[in-house]
Amino acid sequence: HAIQPDGVCCLSGREGEVLILSFEDGTLTEGTLSQKSLLQLLRDGLVKNAEVVGAHMLAGARALMEKHALIGDVRGRGLMIGIELVRDRQTKERATTERDAVVRDAFARGLLLLGAGQNSIRISPPLVLTKGQADTALGILDQALTVVSAR
Repeated sequence: HAIQPDGVCCLSGREGEVLILSFEDGTLTEGTLSQKSLLQLLRDGLVKNAEVVGAHMLAGARALMEKHALIGDVRGRGLMIGIELVRDRQTKERATTERDAVVRDAFARGLLLLGAGQNSIRISPPLVLTKGQADTALGILDQALTVVSAR
């Protein structure tokens, strides 16, 4: 599929309004949206999606913890999820090299993960993530954990 970006930029406009600039078919278009409408869109759209899809993804990550001993803890809120990797769940010995290997393997499979601290993975997808995309990401993470755990 060809990627056709549609750039959108929100700038502060007149009092009570937000100026919206977007590019459609290479043409700059302009419009306004009330701040109240924008906040409603964020609250009922993006924030609600982050809550729903984030809970789905968090449950999926916790299911991976049941499958992979390398995962010592899973925590998060909304779509910001942290996965701590350990060599031993009792001692909590940090799995630093394993974390780096999981991040590299996932990237090679098309999933960008961020290292956090010495042994954690930060998952921070866009707020428009769908459950299907979350499942794809969790599947790739599962594959990467399987490969790294087998070493």
